[in-house]
Amino acid sequence: MRRHLSVSAFEVQSPGGPFVEAGAGRRMLPFVTVALGAIAILAVTDLEDLAVFLFALVCAASLFTAAILIPWRRLPVAAQDVPVLAFFVVIAQLRDAGGGGASGVGPMVLLPVCWIAMYGRRSALVAALVATGAVFVVPWALIGGSGYPASEPRRGAVLMLVAGLVGLAVQSLVRTLEDQRVVAALAARQVARSAEQLAAVAHVRHTMLVKEDPREALCQGAMDLTGAQMGMLLEPAQGGGIRVTASVGADLLHVTVPMDPARSAAVECLLTGRRLFIPDAGIDRRIPVPLREQTNAASLLYEPVVRRGQVVAVLLVGWAATVELGDDTAAAISLMAMEASVALEQAELLRSVHDLARTDQLTGGPNRRAFDEMLPEVLNDASSTSPVCVALLDLDHFKKYNDAHGHPGGDRLLQQATKAWTRQLKGTDVLARYGGEEFVVVLRNCLIENAVVVLDKLRDATPYDQTVSIGIAQWDGNESQQALIQRADEALYRAKSAGRNRLYCAA
Repeated sequence: MRRHLSVSAFEVQSPGGPFVEAGAGRRMLPFVTVALGAIAILAVTDLEDLAVFLFALVCAASLFTAAILIPWRRLPVAAQDVPVLAFFVVIAQLRDAGGGGASGVGPMVLLPVCWIAMYGRRSALVAALVATGAVFVVPWALIGGSGYPASEPRRGAVLMLVAGLVGLAVQSLVRTLEDQRVVAALAARQVARSAEQLAAVAHVRHTMLVKEDPREALCQGAMDLTGAQMGMLLEPAQGGGIRVTASVGADLLHVTVPMDPARSAAVECLLTGRRLFIPDAGIDRRIPVPLREQTNAASLLYEPVVRRGQVVAVLLVGWAATVELGDDTAAAISLMAMEASVALEQAELLRSVHDLARTDQLTGGPNRRAFDEMLPEVLNDASSTSPVCVALLDLDHFKKYNDAHGHPGGDRLLQQATKAWTRQLKGTDVLARYGGEEFVVVLRNCLIENAVVVLDKLRDATPYDQTVSIGIAQWDGNESQQALIQRADEALYRAKSAGRNRLYCAA
C-alpha cells in the first residue's frame, strides 16, 4: 500500500548528498577543470613561493580524493560540505604563493560558493560567504604588508556581495527546478496510479461481461487497487442483518451478522454512509469474531456503496500488516465503490431481464424457456431413488371457451387454472405454461403411480367447470429431454383422442 508523503522539494532533491548520488564525478568535472586552469595560469605567471604552491596542490588533491573515496553514506549529509569549505584554505594558499592580493586567484572563491549554492544547504552557503570574506581579511590582518594592502577588506566585501548574489540566485533557481522535478515526479506517479486504477476497473468490467454476478470481480478489483490481501462485499440480508455476498481471500461467503453497529463496523458503515478505517483491527470490538478469526487482518477499510443517495452495500478490504490510509488508497477504494454501485445495478437489471424472459406475462409462472433450461438440471439430479415425471396438460375445448367468453375470459381461465393447479403441487414441483392453453408439470422424486394421484387432483381443481387432458411420462434414466417430452405428448394425444378430461400414462 502506498503511503501519502508530504515532503519539500529540497528534501526530495538530494537525500544522499552530491558526493553520494549517481553522477558525482560528472558534477565535479567543471569545477575541477576551472580550478586546474586557474592553478596552471598562476604557475606560469606570478608564482613567487613554490613550496606554498606545492603544499596547496597537495591539499587540493587530498580534498578531491576525499570527495571520491570517503564513504559519505555512513556520515551525515552535512559532512559533505566540509571538503568544499576546506577548499577556501587552498585558495588562500594559492594567493599567498602568488604574492598575495596581486596573484589574481581571488575570484576562485566563487567556485565553492557556486557548488554549495547548487548542491548544498542554506546554512552551508552562509558559511561559504563568511569564508569568502575570511580569504581576504585574515591574511590582511595577520600578514599585511605589500602583499595584502589595506584594500583587501574592501575587495573581500565586494566579492562577498557578488558571491552572495550569485549564490542566492543559483540556489533559488535550483530550488525552482527541483520543485518542478518533484511536481513532475508526483504527476508521473499519479498518472501511473491512475493507469493502475483504470486497468483494475477495466478488468472488473471485462469480468462483468463474462459473468452475470460481478461481486467477486469487484472484491478482487478493490484488492488490486489497494494492495489488500482480502476483499468482501456485504449487503443487507432479507431476513435482517448484513450478509457477505462475495469474499476473496477469506472463507466467509454467506456469513450474516446482526444489524447492530456496536457489534459490526460494516453495519455502522451501512447505516451512517461514511467510510470507516480501522488501523488496528485486533483491538476493535466492532470486528465480528468470524472475520477476526478467518482473515487475521491487521487493518480494515469499509467503504459505503451508494446508489441514488442510498447505501446499498459495503465494500471491505483488509491488510495482513498494519497500514496507514493514504490519499491514493482512499481515492482507489472510492473509485471501486462507484464502480460497484453501477455494476450491482446492472446485475440487478440483467437479472430482472433474465427473469422476465423466463416468466409468462399472463399467468406469472415460468414459461417454456424457463422449463427448457430447468429440465436438464432436474434430470441430472434424478436417480433410481429419486425419479422424475413430466406431464403435459391441455385445457379441453379452450378455443370454444375463448370464443364464448372473449379473450379476457380466456385469459382469466388460464390465470385461475394456474393458481388452482399450483395449490395442489409441492414446493419442489414446477408448473410452467408450455404454449397457448398447454402447460407442463415436473414432479421431482415421484413415481408415475404417485404422479397419477397428484395430477388427478389437478384435473379436479380445474376452475369454471372446465376440463383438462393430461399425458404423463416417467424418465427412464437414459432418454433425452426431447424423447421424454415426446412420450408425454403422445400420452396427451391418446387422452384427447379418447374423449378428453382424462389422464394417460406413456408406455
